[in-house]
Parts: sequence; structure tokens; C-alpha cells
Amino acid sequence: MKHSEETRLKIKNKLKELVRLNPDKFTSSKKEKKILHCVECNEKMYLRPSDKKKFCSLQCKDLARDKGFFKGKSGGMRIGAGRAKSGWYKGIFCNSSYELAWVIYSLDNNVKFKRNTKGFEYLNTEGYISNYYPDFYIENEETYIEIKGYKEKEFENKQKYFTEKILVVDKNKIKPIINYVESKYGKNFIELYEGNPHKVKNNKCLCCGEPAKFQYCSRICSGKGVRKLKDYLDCKPNIR
Repeated sequence: MKHSEETRLKIKNKLKELVRLNPDKFTSSKKEKKILHCVECNEKMYLRPSDKKKFCSLQCKDLARDKGFFKGKSGGMRIGAGRAKSGWYKGIFCNSSYELAWVIYSLDNNVKFKRNTKGFEYLNTEGYISNYYPDFYIENEETYIEIKGYKEKEFENKQKYFTEKILVVDKNKIKPIINYVESKYGKNFIELYEGNPHKVKNNKCLCCGEPAKFQYCSRICSGKGVRKLKDYLDCKPNIR
């Protein structure tokens, strides 16, 4: 059923008044852009919600490939390839929450380290030559760091052929580090990733005040919010 001209005019006037009273909430009618960071240079990229772009330019993509950040036919290290919570923290990419905890702890304690991009050849379980990339490198101690929650069979082969000095931080060694980070920054310390890529609930629900990823914590509260908005529009006097 179509609205009459008078009804359409009333709706139009109510919406105009709502926009006038709440200019910050109606700055643009376009969809919000999501913010991601270039894997290579950490430059901010403003993308559509469905866009999964990882590099700001072809040049950055080529540089990342040269550093071994892609795993192609020749092997290599892939940033963010696993299912763990990955992201950027103060210009350093972390592939998991364990790595993030270690990075935070090391920076807080003035440990000078860098992300490792050097590969070391080893013989894998299938009998082929592959490359092993430890996670970090502490320069003044000439020690590689491997953050490893679970040691699979392939990792044993990597260690067997690795001849450099290395410290493996397993799930037992990482516990006191995580305890330190949680006590100082809270249990949801992954929200410290730049841009909060994992949508940690660091907002407050506009309806009930509970932690929420977006404006509302649930569909129930979202429905209540819509009804409140409708009631507000119905009660507002017409603008002539």
C-alpha cells in the first residue's frame, strides 16, 4: 500500500528533524568503511566491509613476497595464515595472542628484538627441503625466538636441522608472560591490536550498557533500540 502525499511529507519532516537533532549520527548515508593495515608498510587502508585486500599497493605486495611473507612453490612464511588472533602492535606483526603477549612483555622490559624474515632449510616429513622461519630475533643475544603453544611432528624436524641459538617459548613458558600482560592490560589484551581487527567488545550497548562489539550487544537490544527510535519519531511534532 502506497502512502499518501501528506503521509510521505510527515515522514520526511520527522526524519529531517531527527537529523537536525543528531547530526553526528547522520553524517553520511554511505556504508561505513572498515580500516585495515597494509601487511608490508602498515599503512591504513579504508576498504569496503567485504574487501579482503592485504596490501596498499602492488609495490608492497612485491616487497612482501621478496621477504618470504608468501608461501608459494618455494615455501616461506605467511603472515596471518593461521586461525589464531593475529594483528599489528606498535608496528610489529603478531601471528597469535601468544606472540602478542611476548611482544608486549618484551617491549615493556626493553628487550631489543625484531621480526625474523630469514629462512633456514630443513628436511620435512615428506622428504623434501623446506624453509623454517623462527618468529623473532634478539640481536644483542644472537638468539632466535620461537613461540610455540603446540609442538607438532614437523617442528621436531625443524629443530633437528636448526644449528643457530634458539629459545622455544612453549605453553608452559608463556604462562607467566600472559599473566603479566593480563594483570596490566586486562584479559582482552588482543584489543590492543591496531584497529581492533577481532572486534573485541570494547563498546557499551546503547540499550542495556553491557559490553558490545557494535552499538548493541544482541538482537533483542537492537530491537528495543529501533522501537525507541520509532516512538521518538511518533511523538515528535510535525515541522511545517
